[in-house]
Amino acid sequence: MELRRRFDGPVLVACPDARPRAYQAVIGLHRAQRLRGFLTACYYDRDGRLASLARRLARDRFARLERVLLRRHDAEIPPAAVQTVPSFDLLLRLEARYGEKRPRLTRLLARWRTERFDARLARTIDRARPEVLLAFSDVGSMAALPLCRRLGIKTIVSMVHGDVREEQELLARETASSPDFMRI
Repeated sequence: MELRRRFDGPVLVACPDARPRAYQAVIGLHRAQRLRGFLTACYYDRDGRLASLARRLARDRFARLERVLLRRHDAEIPPAAVQTVPSFDLLLRLEARYGEKRPRLTRLLARWRTERFDARLARTIDRARPEVLLAFSDVGSMAALPLCRRLGIKTIVSMVHGDVREEQELLARETASSPDFMRI
């Protein structure tokens, strides 16, 4: 019995954060000419107008910031394939800031963040009509995944759950390398 199926159609990748595996999938799909698009929270376009302007206006300050921004960039990912939902990261920052002080607000922000990304993903799926959705998170579970089911779009959801201590060590290293960006 053949357990593997070959899908030759276009693939939409969705990942709200900068997971290396998602970037690798996007690059591989692009090389194979199968990438329909990449939906993420923030993506840095190194050659974009905003980056060019910032380099001209504040070269030294921007150089420090660009080191952080480059975590959300890969030269092999075509900028035209990327769609962003920047409010996702903004709401994450607000959640981190008010987390312990205002837990109810934090829950509302988390829900709103997730619902906004999910709604955008559903609209993107409806417009792009990929053969496959590769989601590196469950943020599409309320609208996007049911839409895929209705449209017959094959769906792969990649959820990574690691040891909490490993995550804390990783966050500590990230904080040490970029204290302005990773405040805990």
